Amino acid sequence: EIYTLSLHDALPISAGGWLVTGDLMLHGVTRLVELTVRFGGAVTDAYGNARVAFHANGSITRHDFGLTYELIKEAGGLLVGRDVAIDIDAEAIHPL
Repeated sequence: EIYTLSLHDALPISAGGWLVTGDLMLHGVTRLVELTVRFGGAVTDAYGNARVAFHANGSITRHDFGLTYELIKEAGGLLVGRDVAIDIDAEAIHPL
């Protein structure tokens, strides 16, 4: 396994928005992460199925998961940054 995510809690922060917390296991190291989740909308598709969309974002620090290697460009500067952005677009379908 490269990663797993176990969600714990979802606190409302606005209309259609939640702060979701959970454990992210990455390369054998588990840390608590927070994601901001926004409701993207709901529609009924051409086949009569209910569809909903969500967007989540957050960030993690690679070093917190033991990923400490640095790739340095020939001209200087880091090729791989310390922080990693998490950006998720998800859609769920429920057949009617």
